[in-house]
Amino acid sequence: MDETDLLNASANFSRKFEHVDDNNFSPLGGIISEALSKLGGVDGEVFGVEDLEERLTLIQDKLDDDYLDIKEALDICIIIPKMEKVTVGATSSVKDLNVAVLLTHLDLIGSVFYFRGVALMTATRIQQAIVDFKLAIKYRGKSSIHLYQMYHKLGQCFIKEREYKEGVVQLKVAFHHLKSTNLEEKQKQNFQKAILESIKKFSKKLDQPEHPLTKTYSVKSPHPNDSRLSESVEILEAIGMGRNAYASQDIGVGNLLAVDTGITTNLNPDNKENTIRFCLHCLRNVEQVPYPCSKCARVIFCGPTCQQLAEGSYHKYQCQLGIYNLRQKDTKESFSMFNSLSTICSHPLRFWLDNQDTFLLPDGGGGDWPSLVDTQVKKYKLLFQMVTHQDQEDRDNRARNSIITSFLLRCLRKTTYYQDEGVVIENNERLTKEEVVIGKIMYRLRLINTMNAHPIWGVERSTRDRSEVGIENIGGGIFTAIASYFNSDCNPNTMRVNVGSKMLLIACRDINKGEEISDNYCIHFSEMGVKDRTGWILENYKFRCRCRACEEEWPTFDQLRDN
Repeated sequence: MDETDLLNASANFSRKFEHVDDNNFSPLGGIISEALSKLGGVDGEVFGVEDLEERLTLIQDKLDDDYLDIKEALDICIIIPKMEKVTVGATSSVKDLNVAVLLTHLDLIGSVFYFRGVALMTATRIQQAIVDFKLAIKYRGKSSIHLYQMYHKLGQCFIKEREYKEGVVQLKVAFHHLKSTNLEEKQKQNFQKAILESIKKFSKKLDQPEHPLTKTYSVKSPHPNDSRLSESVEILEAIGMGRNAYASQDIGVGNLLAVDTGITTNLNPDNKENTIRFCLHCLRNVEQVPYPCSKCARVIFCGPTCQQLAEGSYHKYQCQLGIYNLRQKDTKESFSMFNSLSTICSHPLRFWLDNQDTFLLPDGGGGDWPSLVDTQVKKYKLLFQMVTHQDQEDRDNRARNSIITSFLLRCLRKTTYYQDEGVVIENNERLTKEEVVIGKIMYRLRLINTMNAHPIWGVERSTRDRSEVGIENIGGGIFTAIASYFNSDCNPNTMRVNVGSKMLLIACRDINKGEEISDNYCIHFSEMGVKDRTGWILENYKFRCRCRACEEEWPTFDQLRDN
């Protein structure tokens, strides 16, 4: 599709939805609006159906294949193909090599990893260079670089790190591959001599690695029932109030009370360009040395581990749909509709089918605390026990949630998600029994996400002034170790801190034994007056806050007198 075709497709698509504000046009929103209109709007008969299975089945039957088709939105996106040639070399900068790594086809990327490894080695970023040389070997493919060169550089890196034993191993492999190269004989002999001398020299040395310590975050003394909590946190069940967290001992300011990596986290930054600044999987800033998705050019990873975890799970299906191409054209709010789809795709179909009876119970299976939270199923059970307020869902939200769920079910049909488990579904079929289960779970996840999701903040340092720190909302997620246990207070005694996708709950003042430990779901008392704050919380979270700041109507900071 050239530029003219792209403009025409965009114009035609926009004309289908002339009722949408062009200044804030959302291709995804247009698809949803078109389907709603076809079904008679939010007052359409189908949205009056109470039973969710019947409602989703009716939507599927009433809307033919021209509706709820993600391809309509993708057709106006620029799809960046992977390059079929290497455009960088030994003199290229790390910045240019970073771009080339993201855009080069897998068959040729070995050379690019090699060149970036050399550049990183020159910049004395040896650990990062080691990763690139290993990837250069793994993805050698049609690389123009000899294998002996790759292993030689890898061996040199280990020796620079004073890991002599491993360095010698790699040099011996380099020597082995050198023998079979078609280099001029004298040149080959000189290389062989140099490598043998290095092997002899460093074989006698003992390893003395000095790797920088990697900061890990975990509570010092974990709770016996949920290791994500500190043992200083006591969880009590109260009739009509759910679980509440209290201090089982005096807690000093700065103590770490909970650490949660989140059951489901999604990259969706305020600035759409930043999808290639943060790792899709762990959400850490990796702008300096990114690693590519093997299929698409719209996301990055902080390293091979995150890449393999994502591509072996949810991102495999995100890639098949091309949804991060959509983020370049759509609003952050509309793009968030894919959150529940990503959660589903993070586990195989069998996981959901085997546990549907637990996850789809009205209270997610219930269960009093203390209960051991030590498996994926138990963690997800905690997720599905979270409040949904489905009984308070108005007609507008019911219609929107139903249409979006139907849209996501049709999206899944365009992937291999079902086929990977041996289930074949045709695009024009009625909903299968497997799809009905997935639809019910996705619908539930949408409601849980609305009521319980936390924002995820990316902390950035200015490239001009390293003392200057900026904070950007880069996405959101569900953190059951925090959202399930800690009640909201407009003047909480804790604060939340994000480290990538990991969320830390830290005491921000001394907490006495027996005192409730509180979080803040939304707005601190200092930022919004009690009248507006109470209304906002009631509208968005369906509860009336009874914290001291609300009950005593504390003033905002700008209302305080100067003294």
